[in-house]
Amino acid sequence: MGPNYKFKEWSDSWLMTSGVNTLVPNVKYGADESIEGLEIKQLVDPVGNNKLRKSKIDVGIYDKDYNLHLIPDVVLSQKNDTTVIDQKKIVEPFIGPVKAIVLNHGDHAYLKVRFDEQTLDNFV
Repeated sequence: MGPNYKFKEWSDSWLMTSGVNTLVPNVKYGADESIEGLEIKQLVDPVGNNKLRKSKIDVGIYDKDYNLHLIPDVVLSQKNDTTVIDQKKIVEPFIGPVKAIVLNHGDHAYLKVRFDEQTLDNFV
């Protein structure tokens, strides 16, 4: 553990609470189905003693051919329920139509995820 690690803060957030938070993507698509904006909303489980939790996730974006483009190490805040993804992190890997967005790609964090409507349509 590094010098900036706050064990008490982590313990209060993860061990002294209950429930599983849910991530919901808020996506703005362009006319060509490219991403013009992406936010992640963290919902608190209404049951139990729960609160927003700081987590680090990867976001998977699948292009028109279902090739994966990963946005690594997106940090979700425990102070704000919405995390805005920097547009440069979306545009720099690729530009073009998006078939699917997968929050918490690789399941590195203890969270539930929801999918946006376009992702669900393409999965079906």
